[in-house]
Amino acid sequence: MCGHSIYTKTTILGISSNRPDYAIIIIGGNTGLLPMTKEHLNIVIQFRIPIILIVTKLDITPPEILKSNIDTVKKFLSRESLTLYTFNNDDDINFSSKNITKNKCVPLFKISNVTGAGIENLKKFLNFLPIRKRGDKDIRDVKDRDVRGDKAIRDVKDDRGDRGDRGDRGDRDNV
Repeated sequence: MCGHSIYTKTTILGISSNRPDYAIIIIGGNTGLLPMTKEHLNIVIQFRIPIILIVTKLDITPPEILKSNIDTVKKFLSRESLTLYTFNNDDDINFSSKNITKNKCVPLFKISNVTGAGIENLKKFLNFLPIRKRGDKDIRDVKDRDVRGDKAIRDVKDDRGDRGDRGDRGDRDNV
């Protein structure tokens, strides 16, 4: 999703035209819910796209700040009758991945990119996620989604210019 408010229309267009299976929203453990993150959450909630939250920077976030920021996320989601779900073991990961589209549960992963904490649980969860099923009327033919079209592909010219087959820049080497 686009990270600035001036791209909100672009974000909405992209979500409505591509219908993603899931939305993964990253929240900095040390910063919590920023206004743009709240906007992204509201957008995916309105489109009824299952949400996966990832809280990062565990290695630099003091525990009391992390707890406060996660509590803020819980309150925000509870307004939409969504429940934050954290994991204790592999059975929880398997259960949550199978029920993410059925329940109003939002899985939360706490990770550190520096130490690697929590990354394995996230990988397991993502590997268990099912592909969301849609009715035939919602699935678009690949041809309909190809914005280039056959004519545009035929009209593409060879961009080698004076480089020849060697791939060098020819007389433009001095540019």
